[in-house]
Amino acid sequence: MTSYAINQGLTQAVQYELTLDGNTYISTVYWMAFGQRLYINISDQYGNSVLNLPLIGIPANSTAINLLAGYFTTSKLYYYPEDQVMVVV
Repeated sequence: MTSYAINQGLTQAVQYELTLDGNTYISTVYWMAFGQRLYINISDQYGNSVLNLPLIGIPANSTAINLLAGYFTTSKLYYYPEDQVMVVV
């Protein structure tokens, strides 16, 4: 399990290197003014976009939502807005 700090008041996009299903990917977390929320873009090592989706937060004391379901088979990604952290399992 790896945690990444996400500041909800992002003024610039931030990048993280993630290992998903045994492969290395680059994730970019950014604020989209039109959608009024954080988004994550995951690209392969060559810069090809694999997926782009909103970071859907999990309310405290609720069932976790795997944001990578249907895209990756073993890796899971959760976003906890109260703690401002993204977790990859």
